[in-house]
Amino acid sequence: MPDNMATLVPKTSLSRKKYLSLYFKTIYAYIYQILRHDQNSTPITKRSTPTSKNHTYCETLILLITGIILKHSFLNRILTWSKLFMRIITWNVNGLRAAIRKGIQDHINTLNPDIILFQEVRALPEQLPSEWANPDGWHVVWHPAQKKGYAGTAIWSRDPIKKQTRGIGTEDTEGRVLHVSTAQVDVVSVYLPSGSSGDERQQKKEEWMAEFRPWADKLKRKRTPVLIGGDFNIVHTARDIFYAKGNENASGFLPHERAWIGDLLNSGWHDFLRENVGDIQGPYSWWSNRGKARELDRGWRIDYLLGNAAAAKRIHSSYIHREGGLTISDHAPVIVDLK
Repeated sequence: MPDNMATLVPKTSLSRKKYLSLYFKTIYAYIYQILRHDQNSTPITKRSTPTSKNHTYCETLILLITGIILKHSFLNRILTWSKLFMRIITWNVNGLRAAIRKGIQDHINTLNPDIILFQEVRALPEQLPSEWANPDGWHVVWHPAQKKGYAGTAIWSRDPIKKQTRGIGTEDTEGRVLHVSTAQVDVVSVYLPSGSSGDERQQKKEEWMAEFRPWADKLKRKRTPVLIGGDFNIVHTARDIFYAKGNENASGFLPHERAWIGDLLNSGWHDFLRENVGDIQGPYSWWSNRGKARELDRGWRIDYLLGNAAAAKRIHSSYIHREGGLTISDHAPVIVDLK
């Protein structure tokens, strides 16, 4: 874990918009003074470097504001302030402690998200390095499973978290669902049970699916943006799995599971990744550790970022960061940018 994690975000109470407003107002004032100076002196094509008190004053202001910004952040955060979108990522990290050792911080630096939805954290906050349990510059909510080293979700946000709820109205001892309100959006980190280990777990998965749908329907109707992201452990169509024929009887690709997620989407939830890439084969978000599935990109798409109608109005782009699935986890992060 790099020591510079705390410098990834500004330690300040001033908002991005306030900084930008101050900065660009200063730039505007400087240009105005230049034009005003030139109107009262030589033509702009012939003038020399301005030396008036007005120019000196404006240059000082620009240096002052720029200095404040640089004091509180890295250059990449300055660029983030000026961007026109909010970046949300969802990532099943397959054990956060292992992901930290493998260098997940480098990928977070590269992706530079505003909100992160983690699944399969497999750790209590006190089991993590202090800079991860309570990372400087982030607002964090943890929802670990009662069973140590198992399942669990978490949400990190650059902005304050105003509301948080766990579960879907029933007891959630496995840390499957975490819902927060932050940055004027509602986000949910979901880790749907897997049924691949046997009939008992498949039955548990299907019970969970039945409970999840009416809970999600209530969120869908909100007038503000809502995004549900996470590992659903279900492939939607044959476009989302490399070996469709060979997995027809496998949990995660069973006909009734695919119908369930199809009904979820038909009810009004938007699959932002599929809508962005169109009707193509792939991309995939999970790869088996067997053979060369990961290396050859023979995977499944079981990780989603879904949004309601209000979120769909703000969608800018969506993609999968495959590199994260090559070196950190058996899952790759899914990214959505909102305008």
